[in-house]
Amino acid sequence: MLRFITEDYLKDLYRKEPFKEFKLREDQRLTPGGRQYLLDKGIKINSNLPTDSKKEEVKEEVLIDLDKKDSHKIVTYKLKSIEASFLEAASKIINEDLKLSQKLIDLEREIKNLREFTEGKTKLESINPKVCDFESIEIEITDVYIHLKECEKILNIYILLCKLNEFKYYLLEIEEDEIVLVIKNNLEDIIKELSMTISMEIGG
Repeated sequence: MLRFITEDYLKDLYRKEPFKEFKLREDQRLTPGGRQYLLDKGIKINSNLPTDSKKEEVKEEVLIDLDKKDSHKIVTYKLKSIEASFLEAASKIINEDLKLSQKLIDLEREIKNLREFTEGKTKLESINPKVCDFESIEIEITDVYIHLKECEKILNIYILLCKLNEFKYYLLEIEEDEIVLVIKNNLEDIIKELSMTISMEIGG
């Protein structure tokens, strides 16, 4: 029986029959390359050496931290994209409807707060929407609205609502932590406020 388990030996073994756990005998030792191969493959090292189990635990914790970091990075850039969409929509209507344009800018600032909270740049103050009792309603803009005088303006802000809802359901799919939970709660208020704005614009 081999005393030193090398990377090449493990590769041949894995090629013949993949395995999720590798058991070492008391008189066997892994070479550095062999150990790294098992760790990279996510294969559990079963041995009597306490250092093996500790290294596995550390690697698992690092992977979890990296996953959360990646998720937060994606959330950050999705929020940046939504911010830009709100500013673009506001700029398109600023000359014809200053009040609505300012409303979109105000909501963009709230989204910016969410993004900076995700980045750890600021503490998120609880958003206090003007219409606390407004329940979220399903709004769907169809070809019927194209004939309205304000169709372009309505369509622009409806696209924003769709982006927010798409982002909300993305958050439901990723692992929830304190940051994600706070964003979801605050995002719901922004969606409600924009939904009511659209409802008022279409005469609902």
